[in-house]
Amino acid sequence: MPGQQDLLSELQLLQLGHSLQQQAQKSGRYDGPAAEALLGIADALELHHGWDPLLVEAC
Repeated sequence: MPGQQDLLSELQLLQLGHSLQQQAQKSGRYDGPAAEALLGIADALELHHGWDPLLVEAC
C-alpha cells in the first residue's frame, strides 16, 4: 500500500500532466518537451501501479 508521500508525489505528477495538457489544448499542439514530459509521467505512474510497460505498449 502506498504511503502518504507516494500519494503526494503521484498527485503532483497528475497535476503537472493536467497542466501540460491544458497548455497543449490552448496552443493546439504538444511541443517536444511537453510530449516527453507526459510520456515520462505515464511511465512513472505505470511503474508505480505495477503495470507492465510491455503490455501497455502492445495495446
